[in-house]
Amino acid sequence: MDFAGAIKSGLLKWNKFSGTASKSEFWYFFLFMWIVGQVINVIDMVVNPAVKESFAYSDSETLPTMEQLLNMLPWVSIVVSLVTFLPNLSITYRRIQDGGRSGKLAFLQFIPLAFAIALLLTAFSSLNTLSSPTSSDSEVMGIALAMLAELALAAITGLVWVIFWFIWMLAPTKTRAQGNPYAEQ
Repeated sequence: MDFAGAIKSGLLKWNKFSGTASKSEFWYFFLFMWIVGQVINVIDMVVNPAVKESFAYSDSETLPTMEQLLNMLPWVSIVVSLVTFLPNLSITYRRIQDGGRSGKLAFLQFIPLAFAIALLLTAFSSLNTLSSPTSSDSEVMGIALAMLAELALAAITGLVWVIFWFIWMLAPTKTRAQGNPYAEQ
């Protein structure tokens, strides 16, 4: 499958979780989504300069307010990510099935995301404690250790997912004759 065909297929089959997706279909679509992501990141920095400035936030005396944090969010990237979520999940699901494995394995990618969300929730709930002048060193150390443990879990599970993801995405295509129950006849 060529580049344009893979993009068309990936977008048109956004809700198709049955069947398979070839290596070329998956990787061309992956490349297209990566290029779109890079363009969107540049657009985010142009449209919302606070996104670019957030990387240079250096005032260590005060923590940013919730309003400042919301202004730093790359809203265009968030919207594009939400719009392309199902096409990406669908093509990943079908590519895993092309190798003869259950496409449901694609949902394992949400485990590191759950740890990352827990880390963010811990960080936001801890802001008051950390910014309070009456907080003790043991409270700050406990929060820091909890956040470090969550970060480590997110990083480890994310790394494991990336390794398995590459193995599954690079797996050779299996035909029905080779025992792939997901292959089209």
